Amino acid sequence: MKQKYHFTKLFQLWGILLLLGIALSITAIDIFVSYRSFKLNSEKMRADYIDSQKQTVRQEVLKVVQLISHDKEQSVALTKKLLKSRVHEASAIAHNIYEQNKAVKNRAEIRTMIIDALRPVRFNDGNGYYFMTDFDGTGVLFAHRPELENKNLLGIQDSHGKYVIRDMIDIARTSGEGSYQYNWTKPDKKGKYFRKISFFTKIEPFNCLVGAGFYVDDMEEKIKEELLERISRIRFGKEGYVFINRFNGDALVSNGKRYSGSQKLWEVFNKFPEKMKAIFSKEHAAALTSDGDFIYYTFQKLNNINVESPKASFIYGIPDLQWLIGAGFYLDDVEIDITLLQSELTKQIKTKVFFSTLITAAILTFFLFPFRWMTRRLNKDIDLFVSFFNQPISMNKTIDQNSIQFHEFDQMARNINTLFLDKLLTQQKLHREEMALMQTEAKYRNTMDSTLIGVYIIQDFIFQYVNPTLAGMFGYTVEEMEGKISPLDLVVSEQRDFVKKNLIRRATGELKHPYDVKCVRRNGEVFDAMALGAATIHEGKPASVGTLIDITERKAAEEELRKSENRATALLEAIPDLVFRMNRQGEYIDFKADPSELSIQPSESIIGKNSAEILPPDLATLIDTNLKSTLSSGRMHTFEYQLNIPEKGLLDFEARMVKSGDNEITYIVRNITELKKIQAEKAVLEKELNQSKRMESIGLMAGGVAHDLNNILAGIIGYPELILEKLSPEDNVLRPQITAIQESGKRAAAVVDDLLTVARGAASTREIHELDSLIVEYLDSLECAKIQSLHPQVVIKHQLDASGVTISCSQVHIKKCLMNLVTNGVEAIEGSGTVTISTRTHIRNSNVISESDIEPGEYVVLGVQDNGPGIAKEDLEHIFEPFYSKKTMARSGTGLGLTVVWNTVQDHRGRIFVESNDKGTLFQIWFPICQEKNKALHLADTDFPFIGNGEHILIVDDEPVLRDIAAKMLEAIGYTVDSVSSGEAAIEFVKATSVDLLLIDMLMEPGINGYQTYKEILSRNPGQKAVIASGFSESTDVKAALKLGAKGFIKKPYSMEQLGRVIKEAINT
Repeated sequence: MKQKYHFTKLFQLWGILLLLGIALSITAIDIFVSYRSFKLNSEKMRADYIDSQKQTVRQEVLKVVQLISHDKEQSVALTKKLLKSRVHEASAIAHNIYEQNKAVKNRAEIRTMIIDALRPVRFNDGNGYYFMTDFDGTGVLFAHRPELENKNLLGIQDSHGKYVIRDMIDIARTSGEGSYQYNWTKPDKKGKYFRKISFFTKIEPFNCLVGAGFYVDDMEEKIKEELLERISRIRFGKEGYVFINRFNGDALVSNGKRYSGSQKLWEVFNKFPEKMKAIFSKEHAAALTSDGDFIYYTFQKLNNINVESPKASFIYGIPDLQWLIGAGFYLDDVEIDITLLQSELTKQIKTKVFFSTLITAAILTFFLFPFRWMTRRLNKDIDLFVSFFNQPISMNKTIDQNSIQFHEFDQMARNINTLFLDKLLTQQKLHREEMALMQTEAKYRNTMDSTLIGVYIIQDFIFQYVNPTLAGMFGYTVEEMEGKISPLDLVVSEQRDFVKKNLIRRATGELKHPYDVKCVRRNGEVFDAMALGAATIHEGKPASVGTLIDITERKAAEEELRKSENRATALLEAIPDLVFRMNRQGEYIDFKADPSELSIQPSESIIGKNSAEILPPDLATLIDTNLKSTLSSGRMHTFEYQLNIPEKGLLDFEARMVKSGDNEITYIVRNITELKKIQAEKAVLEKELNQSKRMESIGLMAGGVAHDLNNILAGIIGYPELILEKLSPEDNVLRPQITAIQESGKRAAAVVDDLLTVARGAASTREIHELDSLIVEYLDSLECAKIQSLHPQVVIKHQLDASGVTISCSQVHIKKCLMNLVTNGVEAIEGSGTVTISTRTHIRNSNVISESDIEPGEYVVLGVQDNGPGIAKEDLEHIFEPFYSKKTMARSGTGLGLTVVWNTVQDHRGRIFVESNDKGTLFQIWFPICQEKNKALHLADTDFPFIGNGEHILIVDDEPVLRDIAAKMLEAIGYTVDSVSSGEAAIEFVKATSVDLLLIDMLMEPGINGYQTYKEILSRNPGQKAVIASGFSESTDVKAALKLGAKGFIKKPYSMEQLGRVIKEAINT
């Protein structure tokens, strides 16, 4: 049996242990704090000591570096001073000799005396001597190198490439005297160069210089010896000294001693040579840093060479001297002070422990008597409780609270007495409730047994209770099911895991909602059931209680309803329209739409709202009006409306509204934008087709007339030109009348040219031009100036924003279009006004409805706008028809101006649009942009001589007048000409005679035409050159002839210059 403990004894023991623990903890904390303080002070002492010593040794080393630098500077200055004194002595000697002998000897003899006097002079241990050089560079005196005397030394360089003599002469000439540093040989060490400092001065009487020099290394050696001796005596601190080694490891000063420098550091301290080499490697690396650095190692102390201690040294390098200078301190010097501090701390701790022990003993003695008194009283109270709990259960005696000594035990006694009395009352109450519960259970069981719904209690996957209804549902008796059958045996096998999980979740209270399950009757029949239940406690263990309802008939009805809904949904989804349901109040109760339909808002923004909340006011009113009419009449209402949809623009819709219930309607909305667009395009195309047919009929008529007129006008224009060429200056009386005939013919030809344009067949050369440039050329033309002179009150402006944009065009026809539009605009303005010519670029987007009749691509748009009264709506549809004009025909033109514009635009694959109102009219012409830049599709006009060189030309034309005119023109400009009247005659002619070029009329009657003629000639004479002429157009036959190889095309009537230019171009091609 487990050992039991006495509470009172444990109370005494733990009290004593508590006091001892407190005393020990206080002592331990005090000792820990003291020890930690000692550790921190020790670390601080070490850190402070190291920082202080580092600063000291660094200062000592830098002092030595400054001392060396100062001595070097003083030595150089002293050397220069001595050199200057020596040179001045030589100069004084030279001047003295000159003054004493200038009266009795010539300059050459005196100069020899000076040289002889200075040559033997030596100083600076024999390395110092005098030298002299003439200002022309000739060496006069070089005691150590006589071979340089009487030679030109201007080209001599030192080892670094300096021109030494040349530089000295330049300084002496400009300043009279000066110093110079260079590399030179020593008298006793030929072949080696040493850095040297020389001072020199000018000797006026002889136009030369005299100088002397000291070698820098001689000065440095003296400085080094003096410095090393002084540095070896430097001491600082307790055992501080400065040491010096060369960069190659030679020891110079170490441990306060001076060394010769002939031994390496590891040879001087040869006890551990490898260790000394490692130390020197650290020293050398630190010396190579720009500001010096500290190194750490172990080394013997100055006063005890047998003991090595950790040491830190600061190293600084002097590259000029190849010296590394250092000083250090021993890291363990501070440990003596720390050891003394640790001894004092140990004494303090012992004292504290002694006094802590005395105090603890006194406290234990003081508290021992109160502990014993409290223990006796505590035992008496505990005995009262033990007596109460040991009494028989049948006794009703409580604890005597008056005998309790401690307040806490008194409260415990009061609570125990209260519980004891409550237990008696509870036992009586429990007996009464058990009787009532038995009665309630009997009523509950009778109710469950008589209900028509299956009721069950399941525990551990077994039916613990079933009512007769549930048992009959499966074909069993209650006795056969209770305690014997598992619900898992009464469901289809596929759902057993599902039912098992739900039974567990139901028993734990996790599952509260009903679920459907397929059950199996005793006879194997499967039926649908719905299970509902809750967690309960049955005979003290968790269970689930619930009901089971046969829903086979309901499931069949739901399935039929689902199929019906699916059919309706499929039918609805097949309709590509929007479908809405609304109640009598105009609220939307349901809708169907394609999820990708952008015109439909989210369902939460539609359901439950009326049209006024989600649609524009006018449309909402239209829908409400048709809603009321549909509900009241019961008939279907159809209406159309437009709605602006973001990212799509203004769309057209058709709505059909029908009554679908007593208080609701259904209306179907269809997007008819494309249908409207197609209808509009169809109307436009029909209109354009009718206009094209009219224009084609008129054009055919105009083309036929124009061809005949051109043949007639050829004589009216050609013969006057030939006559004018032959008229002498004395015949000036006839010249004006003949010129007038020629000008009238040209004006008639211009009208004919308009007729050809109407016929959509005017001959033209296509070139690449900038539209802005053509407009500028027109504004500078005589035609524009004439219009402005006739209408000075109208201002012609331009706003050109298509710089660099080119089109493929006939520049003549584009300018004529511009002239006709400007003329119409100017003449439409009564009084003052403005006509504005503008250009801009535009990219046609296939999604823009207003541009649907234009092919997608890049366009340049030419605009001509006036601020006149505008064009009447009834006239707007006819303005492009030939001879349709509201102007006075005899005054304002032929009525073909806008017809020419329309035909030219069509011929250039462009489109023209007109907008007009009472504030003016705007014509916009869209031309496709050509990506090529300034490259002609055919040869453009170029300036070249068109006089012939006797080339043989054959003219083929059925009109005698035209043959005669062409022959006379070509003969006049130097060609040999023959002519025939038909294609057949031309073929026979070239069989017998070769020609350089054929000028063939395209339309000849009777017989074969120009194309057939040229084709037959080519079959006999491949490569035969030809030019095609026609008064009509570049027809299919003309283009075919050009494709065969014809070199050009000329439209009749033509001038001598035009004919000569085309002929010359064809011959030279």
